[in-house]
Amino acid sequence: MSIDLQIISDRLHEFGQQHLLQTASELSDTDLESLITSINAIDLELINKLTCNSTADISPLLDTAVVNPPNALRLTDKNVQLASGNIVSRSEAIDAGEALLNNHALGVIVVAGGQGTRLAFDHPKGMYPIGELSGRTLFQFVTDKIKALSSRYGYCVPLFVMTSPTVHNDTVQYFNENNNFGLGEDRLFFFCQGTMPAVDQTTGKILMQSKSELCLSPNGHGGMLSALKDSGVLAWCREHKISTLFYSQIDNPLSQIGDPLLLGIHKLSDADISMQVIEKQHADDRTGNVVLIDDITQMIEYSEMPTELAAQTDTNTDGEERLRFWASNIAVHTFNTDFLLRMSEDADALPFHLAAKKVPYLENGELVSPTVPNAYKFEQFIFDLLPHAQNTMVVEVERSVAFAPVKNAPGAAFNTVATSRATMNELYHRWLTESDCKVNDSVVVEINARFALNQAQLQLRELPEEIDADTYFQL
Repeated sequence: MSIDLQIISDRLHEFGQQHLLQTASELSDTDLESLITSINAIDLELINKLTCNSTADISPLLDTAVVNPPNALRLTDKNVQLASGNIVSRSEAIDAGEALLNNHALGVIVVAGGQGTRLAFDHPKGMYPIGELSGRTLFQFVTDKIKALSSRYGYCVPLFVMTSPTVHNDTVQYFNENNNFGLGEDRLFFFCQGTMPAVDQTTGKILMQSKSELCLSPNGHGGMLSALKDSGVLAWCREHKISTLFYSQIDNPLSQIGDPLLLGIHKLSDADISMQVIEKQHADDRTGNVVLIDDITQMIEYSEMPTELAAQTDTNTDGEERLRFWASNIAVHTFNTDFLLRMSEDADALPFHLAAKKVPYLENGELVSPTVPNAYKFEQFIFDLLPHAQNTMVVEVERSVAFAPVKNAPGAAFNTVATSRATMNELYHRWLTESDCKVNDSVVVEINARFALNQAQLQLRELPEEIDADTYFQL
């Protein structure tokens, strides 16, 4: 192998990162080649710029007077006013969403780059068996919904799965071993988000985790934008007339993939981005806040939301006091494909955010595990596209119907495997009860999306009059 280390060393020296080659002479050819490949993949100018501007990453919200609740279709609203001034009803929006699906114009993106570490699960999180009776994995909850939509609307809804380098191979192998769960190979795509190196908080030097490996981490869910472009997914969508992309994350098995109401509001408003949100339960909920800033829909992270703003209340038409800033982000969006294409051509469309983290690093040949944050990681967030959008619509959904995430370790108070399963069980009980089926309170019920995507479809099925044992409904 022939590598001109001097050229690489000079480049690193220009940006104060020459330490990355300090153990090069000790490496095998294979390890050296791997290290050089990683170094060449780094945008050193960008890292230098981000590090130098590290203190200016988060701009405090100084003028709270410009912040207002978002324009939204609330659960209690029968109609919504669009940006054009037109007023549309829920039924009109649903019809428009059904039309979009019948025109075969929808594709689905699922972000699935995480490991199941917090769940004590040594595999990609998407492989976690969340189905309480079926043992179906989070990935299978998605593929079953894709197959249900495909069957209902007469076309193979394309599924685009974004992975990260740490889970990509395992994810692809898992699908291959299971015959892609019945999805056609020409409509199932895996694309991998990029990575960014972690840097020392004090010196800005890129950290190493071994003599031949840099400390790299995924570049955030906003990395989806460049990954969609680089993988050719966006070009494929344009070629196949996929005008709209539904986006959700793998850890929410109740995600309403292809919801006609959301799609219809999105279509009728000619929106670049539309979002599902839920009502915050408390002022200090650790969730992103969807708001209007200078009449532009934006996201304020809970850590950046001024306490006095988060605590503001108003009174609804029934005289009930509620939070004024109520809209909580659940990472369910629809995007106009052409909008994503335009934004993917703008290198500065999504800023990088800095997060202080504890990152193990190599020092004097030994791996050091810090007890306090010692490094910056760089991430992009997909919601930073909001200020670029011409039109943005917000649709409220009921928490118990559309949000049962699996994020935290067993024993936590919320967003665990146990709370997710309980939420789904309660929902399925409600569907059956409202379909005139008597269900014993103590039994577990699970409904496969291919059997029924929602309660309306469930009512079309032949159901027992009474359920007094654990029951899994499937085709």
